[in-house]
Amino acid sequence: MGQDQSVRSAQIPAAKVIYIQGKAYDVTTWSRWHPGGSLVFEHWAGKDATEPFTAFHPPAVRDRLKSLEVQNSQAPSNAPKASLRLQQLSLKLHLDGLFCTSYWFYAKTFLWAAGLLSLGIWAATCARPVVAALAVALFWQQMAFVGHDAGHNAVTHDRWVDGILGLIVTSTVGIGISWWKHTHNVHHTCPNSVDCDPDIQFMPIIAVDEAYFTSLHSRHHDATLTFDRTARRLISYQHFTFLPLLMFAKWGLYNESCKQLLFKRAYIDRKAEVCAQVLFFCWYFLLAAQLPTAGSRAAFILLSHAAFFILHLQICLSHFAAPTFLGTPQAEEGWLALQVQGTINWSCPPWLDWLHGGLQFQIEHHLFPRMPRHNLRKASPHVQALCQELGLPYHMPSFFGAIQETFVRLRKTALLARKAVLD
Repeated sequence: MGQDQSVRSAQIPAAKVIYIQGKAYDVTTWSRWHPGGSLVFEHWAGKDATEPFTAFHPPAVRDRLKSLEVQNSQAPSNAPKASLRLQQLSLKLHLDGLFCTSYWFYAKTFLWAAGLLSLGIWAATCARPVVAALAVALFWQQMAFVGHDAGHNAVTHDRWVDGILGLIVTSTVGIGISWWKHTHNVHHTCPNSVDCDPDIQFMPIIAVDEAYFTSLHSRHHDATLTFDRTARRLISYQHFTFLPLLMFAKWGLYNESCKQLLFKRAYIDRKAEVCAQVLFFCWYFLLAAQLPTAGSRAAFILLSHAAFFILHLQICLSHFAAPTFLGTPQAEEGWLALQVQGTINWSCPPWLDWLHGGLQFQIEHHLFPRMPRHNLRKASPHVQALCQELGLPYHMPSFFGAIQETFVRLRKTALLARKAVLD
């Protein structure tokens, strides 16, 4: 690992027993049905999971755990001060109404997205492929933000209703809600773990840490991330290829979404999600067909996907430059420390919040994933003050500063890759 990285090692216990508020729960059987996936239990098995449980679930879910309780089992200790202060802050934000959704906000968001799609349709029928492509790409980005909110049950706070909203987003963006839930919940529970977090595992084309030069085993994919001659060559120039690669990233998400539905668990009704995926490709290629020539249709398809790179860039900026670690989260360090150490905010004026979709307040979102994104800006000063009180980092460069930090990190790892010795 690099000298400036915060690296920790840990082992995943074999038993899937978690501890919540001093009580033990055997989730071995239940984990396969868990709406957030089973991998999150593997990363928190044998540990005090009170904080991640509270972050992801409303209080009513606690009552459903009684049938899983293990009697006469003592919970491990957690970081008392940070945990207590974070709990106090969470209660204050609840009382201040920051977990309440403004449906007017989402009404405006849908109107804005509908306007973008209408512009794309108009431009396509008027043989203006560039305008159509840019409008559709921005439409995708805005709808993806809604899908992200719905996936966290942060819109209506009703899992079934937000699931339906997720299917609607799948039909407009083409990114499967089941694939998203399979990867994103794991990412939240172990942000920037080189072997557990799928959001930083992009071998053999991108490596954010030299730990990947050892052909690391991915616990998420249950596969070895091989570092060979081809990987070393690609990673050696990743700081130059990073942005161009993002222009093709959406094609990879189609592939991952389809594989999830064909071979893995469906977190929403499988038939409904398949229909949503098919509907997306139908309307999208029908729109492309409105353009008069094969060249203009190809330009529209390529440019709309390339312009979608802005969302992938925003996602990468949130974590690529932050410190990484090896293994599973250490509960004694606390949920607050885990999230702020592996996550980066960036500053922007309020009038640009629509462009970043809440991703600019990634720290607050990771701490309170059920908080509607239109309230994250209000929560930010409180979180910043708490981090200052506890001596924890709260990193918030400008948007372009975050891009620069990501470039520096990728360049540093690229130079190390050129010197790395193959096994």
